Amino acid sequence: MFTDLAGFSRSVEAFGITHFLQTIYAQERELVPLIDENDGILLKTEGDSMLVIFRNPAKALACSIAMQRHLKAHNDRTPAEDDILLCIGLGYGHLLKIGDADVFGEQVNAASKLGEDTAKAWEILVTDSMKEQVVDAELGFEKLDYVPPGASAAYKVLYDL
Repeated sequence: MFTDLAGFSRSVEAFGITHFLQTIYAQERELVPLIDENDGILLKTEGDSMLVIFRNPAKALACSIAMQRHLKAHNDRTPAEDDILLCIGLGYGHLLKIGDADVFGEQVNAASKLGEDTAKAWEILVTDSMKEQVVDAELGFEKLDYVPPGASAAYKVLYDL
């Protein structure tokens, strides 16, 4: 799982570095408990992005949906300038884990491209191999025209926010 915050660079420009740091802190405060509840491991954060790994793809998807729904409720209680707008990319496959701080592999790269470069606020984008692992889920999938390097296809998860 790669996450990114939508519109974050514009937010930093408009509200300054203190707001930037507060938003990152709020993101972690709100989302890390959900990652823990779904047996995920937060490997690292870089700026407004998080890299999370899971042993179970269904839990990764369930965590993604829970994160989006939690942030929707959070944003309903806060001023617009404090909204946390999350983008998520998920991949599934073999990876090379280096210590406790990093992972590498085709699906890692694909998830990164989907979560950080392609997804818009509230979107959960998955690679074809991830979709195959969660095909029994009661969710819909919409095929994307864009295919990130490392994947054969990519999909947007259709879920109720």
